[in-house]
Amino acid sequence: METEPLAPFTVPMYVATVDEDHKVALPEHLPVGTRVGIIILPFSSESGALARKAHFEAALADIEAAIDRSRAEPITLPPDEEIDALIEDARKAPRD
Repeated sequence: METEPLAPFTVPMYVATVDEDHKVALPEHLPVGTRVGIIILPFSSESGALARKAHFEAALADIEAAIDRSRAEPITLPPDEEIDALIEDARKAPRD
């Protein structure tokens, strides 16, 4: 199989999504028979942004639920000295 070296960034780049019928739509100005290359991208920036937003909204809902629970059933917090001692012990503990 013969290959031709391509100089980087000398050809236009198009980003498209594979449709349900597994076809990729390209601009109509490309003539039939045009050679194209396909690179699989892990996530598009749009889907990544949507995933981050969903993750943030879920975390926010968990925080709000925890606040509501603490109002309904208040918990007793340990004194600052006990928290400071726990932090100091954690700092001295060996790391894996």
